[in-house]
Parts: sequence; C-alpha cells; structure tokens
Amino acid sequence: MSGPQQGTRVGRWIGALWDSGTAASGGAWREHALPSGAMHLVIRLDDVPLRIRAGDAAGGGTALRGAMVAGVRDRWMLREGAAPTRSLGAMIDPAACRALFGVDADVLAGQHVPLEDLLGARARALADAVADAPDAAARRGLLGRFLRDALRAPPAPAMPLRDALHGAGSIGAAVRASGYSHRGYIARFRRETGLAPQDWRRLRRLNDALVRLRDARHGDLAQLAHDGGWSDQSHFGRDFRRFAGTTPDDYRRRAPHSPHHLPMPAAPPGSIPF
Repeated sequence: MSGPQQGTRVGRWIGALWDSGTAASGGAWREHALPSGAMHLVIRLDDVPLRIRAGDAAGGGTALRGAMVAGVRDRWMLREGAAPTRSLGAMIDPAACRALFGVDADVLAGQHVPLEDLLGARARALADAVADAPDAAARRGLLGRFLRDALRAPPAPAMPLRDALHGAGSIGAAVRASGYSHRGYIARFRRETGLAPQDWRRLRRLNDALVRLRDARHGDLAQLAHDGGWSDQSHFGRDFRRFAGTTPDDYRRRAPHSPHHLPMPAAPPGSIPF
C-alpha cells in the first residue's frame, strides 16, 4: 500500500490534496498510519472496505466506506484491506475545523466521522460529483473548489499558541507569554489543534525525528534523542513506539516511501473480517 500522493496546496488551511494509490501487485495489505498533526477529509473511490483500528485498541476495528473526516491523533493507527483500494482526500489544518465542519478540532480528535453527519446534503452532493468525475485531475479540482468555497469566510487568523509553545522552554512559559489563564490557554489550544499542549509538542518533536531517521546523516539514535529534547535514548524509544507502533530502528529499516505510512506484513488470507 503506497501513501498519499501529494498535490497542490489549497490556501493557508489546506496542506495538500492527494490521490492515494495501492501496490500494483494487489492482494491484502497492512500499514501503520502515523499521526502528522493534520486532519484529513477522505472520500473512498471504490467499494472495497478499509479496516482501521487504533494502535492500542483491542478487537477487529471499524470498516470504513464513503466520505469521512479523520480527526487529529497522537498515536499510530492500523489500516488494512483485503484488496487494493483508492481514495481522494485533503490534509487540513485543524484550526480550520470549525469553518469547514461546524465543530472545533477537539470534538473530532481521534475519530473517523462520516462527512454526511457533519455537512448533510452538501456532503452527498460532493460525493456524487466526485463519483461522476472523469479522472483524478477533475476529482481533485472538485474537492479543491469545495474546500475553497467553504473557506470563503475564512477562520480567524490562527492563534500564535502553537508557535509560542514550540519556542517556549515550558508549557508554563508559553501560558505566561500568551496572556491567557492556564485553563483558558489549554481550552483554546485544544479547540485549535485537537490536542493538549504537551501532546502537541510531543507529536511535533516526533515528526521532526521522522525527518532525521530518514536522513542517513543522523545514524546515532542516542544523539538523535538528545537533539530532539528527550532525556535519553530509552525515553525516545518509548515515545516513538507509542507514536509509530514500532521502534526507531525498525522504522528506519523499513524505509517507508511515505513517512507517515509504514508498510507492515499483511494479515493471513481470510483473517480480515469484512
């Protein structure tokens, strides 16, 4: 299973449109989908069900079909299918969640919600138009126009809470610099990002670590942990396993083509309960 193919940015709030592909050989596939800090709007382009499961959850997971909104997550998720599948989608800054879907980012955090539950007839019209589009370029054009139209009354400028926290020595320092009370800062941060400040900062550091793990110049994990702000390599390893469902060494060995889509051995034939 290959990851999303990046397309053109759609303004300040939409990182990229993408059109996913699957392995040419076909058959069952499985991957760990790693969190990036973005939300995703995904429209399934076929009837092949996709099963998802939070990495630390038990049970068979949930089968997804149709158009969905995926909220921000701070840990990996299992994605698998019994056959190749295709999807159209967009990466979305969570600060635009209310303007697009009518709720704050923390309401959708960690969830997959049918787009129709959020937008009703507008979601059905978009799905019908995408299904009738002649090719991938036309589908991306439809989705881009839909998002631009929804953001004609754009969100208020993103509060500088995220950047302030990234540069602050502590969350307390970021709170003091913001001018909000501690409780007010946490609440507004969650509404904008879908995460608590400490979880957002950890996620950003782990995504920075992905860049270093994919760069051959950063071979020493102890140094990488130190540079990333972890107390030691063990601390980094624990955080990374929670984030990715595997170790930094295993991630590097698998060398995923797309940094947030880590291929894993497929489940045995007939074991995916669709």
